[in-house]
Amino acid sequence: MIWRRRKKELESKSAEIDPETSSARIDDVFKMKTSLDFDLQEYKFLSKVTVLELVFESTKAKIGHYDLDLAEYTNRARDKM
Repeated sequence: MIWRRRKKELESKSAEIDPETSSARIDDVFKMKTSLDFDLQEYKFLSKVTVLELVFESTKAKIGHYDLDLAEYTNRARDKM
């Protein structure tokens, strides 16, 4: 898998896709430093999207992707405290 934010990119371990379930188990941990802008009037973090992209290892052709808004995730986690 590849994590992308603008031109920055991180790769994680690869895994084979199970043809019966069309899924792959990827057991990996990696870190990416980031900063989030905070709106003092709204008292929340401003949107910052990171893309999780699944690609074929050999050709880098895209299989699928997921957009993760780090601010939305952080705001929800903070609100649960």
